[in-house]
Amino acid sequence: MAHPAQQPPAYQENGSKLPEALSCAVELPTPPSGEPSSRSRSSTMGSTSISKPIVIPQSINMFYVRSFSPFARAYAPALATLRPSPISQDDFLAFIDGLNDAFMMHPFFQAGFVAGGAVMSAPILPVQIAGGGLQALAALGSGAVTLVRARQYLKKANAELFAPRGLAVRTCTTKRMLQAVGRGGDKKLSFLAGSGGGGGAAGEDEDIDVDELLAQHYAEAEAAAAAATTSSSPPTTTSTSRFARPSSHRRHASTSSIPTSSSTTASAHLNLLHARRLRPLSGSVSPVTFDVPPAPLPQSALKRYSTAPTRWMNGRSARALAAGREKGMRLRREKAAELDGELSALRGEIEGLMVGREDRTGEEETGEEGTGEESGVVVGGGDGGDGGPRHHERMASRELAVSLEEKRAQMIGEIRKAGEKKIRKSDRKEEKMANRVLWIVITRLGDAPTEDEDLELDLSDRASQASGASR
Repeated sequence: MAHPAQQPPAYQENGSKLPEALSCAVELPTPPSGEPSSRSRSSTMGSTSISKPIVIPQSINMFYVRSFSPFARAYAPALATLRPSPISQDDFLAFIDGLNDAFMMHPFFQAGFVAGGAVMSAPILPVQIAGGGLQALAALGSGAVTLVRARQYLKKANAELFAPRGLAVRTCTTKRMLQAVGRGGDKKLSFLAGSGGGGGAAGEDEDIDVDELLAQHYAEAEAAAAAATTSSSPPTTTSTSRFARPSSHRRHASTSSIPTSSSTTASAHLNLLHARRLRPLSGSVSPVTFDVPPAPLPQSALKRYSTAPTRWMNGRSARALAAGREKGMRLRREKAAELDGELSALRGEIEGLMVGREDRTGEEETGEEGTGEESGVVVGGGDGGDGGPRHHERMASRELAVSLEEKRAQMIGEIRKAGEKKIRKSDRKEEKMANRVLWIVITRLGDAPTEDEDLELDLSDRASQASGASR
């Protein structure tokens, strides 16, 4: 007998939330005896659910200590379509903030880890050993505490927020995440073309949008010029043309003053990295947006100051991870600006040939309609035959169009090659990072592993991690 749909209790945060879920273990609430389980109840509620899993990555992985970095703040629009009880963006962000509060290393352990690193900088071997021991103790102690606290938090979140809506949430490694989204055959998440495994963002590096590169280049140049004008003298009458493209003899000077990636906020770099991690999973997961408000600072002054070094290190690591790719993209933008004139001329010629071909085709069709086909006689074979002038004109036009397209493709290849090495090097670093981080995985309740299955997978994960560490 189906139970009527009921509005689930509002999700409340409390002060008992704590840190790291090193495994995917999630304990779902067990209903009282005689009451249908959540799995069977969800199938009879008549409500809508998500069609594909929702995955959200951890920001980064510093020092191979997972509890040093939070999960990304994001929202899946599919959660707003749940019926009869959607999950709003505010509620979901509150869940992520609570999980991060539970998952992140406690400030006490953070201070111990940072102090150990400072001690290790001393040029005395016994002191360095002591510093390393302090860091190891901080990491081990944090792992034990955060594992318990994160499991408790996920259990509460499943019981109050997700299970009543027919969903289940857990945190897991990249390998387990790939299995959850139906990509279990992939050995890893891959960003590189032809590297196998995850399909990757091959098309991203194969396709070059010249117009977008030029728009970014001139926008950056205009922003730099506007900043220079504001900091020096007031704008003159020539400033009305600021938004026009720089002339060819000024473009090189404009690109030299483009702001570097260090001027971009850490959150912007993190959002770009998070979005790139989801691109190889396109088609297997629900869309996720990272365009959400930043995480609020801790209300407690003590916690705010004690966690400041960790926040700074996370931002610094994100900027360093994105710096290589940004340099490669800047090289591409500069090369696109350098070839802009030639590309525009080629495009104009190709479009002119296409318009001319369409005009000639229209004239031929009009001529045929006007003369009719009564006589069926071709005089001299002059215009319509295989050897007529119009035929030769069409063939020459086609050959010229092919030649122009080949030249344009060659120039686009030069643009791609300009930053290819730096971009691929950055992609390799990001790929390694993406395969080390943890993920929030939200699936339908019926697709979530049972507690016994999860424990078995958890033990196999720990065994593989131990064997990898020994190697």
